[in-house]
Amino acid sequence: MIKELGSFYLCNDNDFILSRCKQVNALLSNAYWVKDRDDETMLRAMSNSINYAVLESETQRLVGYARVITDFATMYYLCDVFIDESFRGMGLGTALVEYIISDERLKALSGTLKTRDAQALYQKFGFMESDVSCMLRIGSDG
Repeated sequence: MIKELGSFYLCNDNDFILSRCKQVNALLSNAYWVKDRDDETMLRAMSNSINYAVLESETQRLVGYARVITDFATMYYLCDVFIDESFRGMGLGTALVEYIISDERLKALSGTLKTRDAQALYQKFGFMESDVSCMLRIGSDG
């Protein structure tokens, strides 16, 4: 599904976005939580997710990205939400999150995410800070 947004558009065509994996990874290399993710790992992550992109209409330049991991039954995890720094302040992050949570596949599901600096953005869409304990296991190579 494509949604026009002025001189940009939002897209959730997985095949199209997967074909731009290297561009996605280059965009995300500016995000503090992804800096060292290699293209192969990114492709595996994207292949097992619903992908969303923000593109400039005229140039097809990728300016934003997010992905969702879900069981399609009870919950989803929103992650890797990022807008190119030169395009921030234009409402693209807000439009991207709104586009994602209005996806028919996710509407009835509970969503979760982690953020250390964008609480105000997500609170607009009903996400709330939780005092529930969270446990984390970090994977290892060996």
